[in-house]
Amino acid sequence: MEKEEKEYIKKCLTIYNEIKEKGARIQEKYSFIIPEYVLEEIIIDNIIKEKLILFINIAKINNRITEEEANILKQDFIFNKR
Repeated sequence: MEKEEKEYIKKCLTIYNEIKEKGARIQEKYSFIIPEYVLEEIIIDNIIKEKLILFINIAKINNRITEEEANILKQDFIFNKR
């Protein structure tokens, strides 16, 4: 196996382990069993939302969008309140 392949596999295992750990923490809060695929989607969705928040904030800091525009994007795509 090449070094690049090993690094890729290592990265995938790290992500997988993070998902498992976060899934276990979420599962502890509920008295019913949440299917693995649901836990994975919850975790992945949260990761995507966190990244989107970061990108919106970067755009705001770089004066690419206004505070109001940032809030609109967050409401529409993160909080789904509009």
